[in-house]
Amino acid sequence: MASLILLAAGLGKRAGLKKQFTKFNKTPLYFFSLKRVSDMFKEIIMTVPKDVDPQFLQDAHMMGAKFIYGGDERQDSVRYALEFVKEDIVVIHDSARALAEREVFRKVMDLEDYDGKITAAKARDTIKKLENGILKTIQRENIWLAQTPQCFKTEAIKYCHEKATDDGIKATDDAYLLEYYGYKVGIVESSYWNIKLTYPEDIPYFDKLLEKA
Repeated sequence: MASLILLAAGLGKRAGLKKQFTKFNKTPLYFFSLKRVSDMFKEIIMTVPKDVDPQFLQDAHMMGAKFIYGGDERQDSVRYALEFVKEDIVVIHDSARALAEREVFRKVMDLEDYDGKITAAKARDTIKKLENGILKTIQRENIWLAQTPQCFKTEAIKYCHEKATDDGIKATDDAYLLEYYGYKVGIVESSYWNIKLTYPEDIPYFDKLLEKA
């Protein structure tokens, strides 16, 4: 089996609130992912803020999750969590993506001959790039919107995070580090609705989407 790192240490800089603990149907956002897939993993490591109210962690504690404090940035939190991973394969998931389906986790965990795999959705809109004040159109057929869960060989992702720290490399997702250091990364098509709660105006949408979750 694999290990799961559930990232819930965000400080809410963009949203103005700790969205991972926002309650929907009296349930913290992070727990929707956890209850859906917890049985698929040998161990669960959850990153949390240092000022987290323990009452928010009771359900995760009942499922046997281990808690560690996150870092200043997402990349730091992942690196800290990786130190506790014991299994050969690890899945990294953002708790704010509470709509990720169980089947997506299953597919991304089948690494085949890849060192890592990501979930992603095909771009639906025409993509424009602004360069020196000039708009350029990017062919959307080759554009994918990266999501989580992402799955990796533990040895590879640990090495990449440690090397990135030494080299001063910053990444907004973990797969980038494997790409940067020459590892082989695959892709699993996910739903466009595997969206992330990012801003307060997203909350009403999640209210509706999580009504029956």
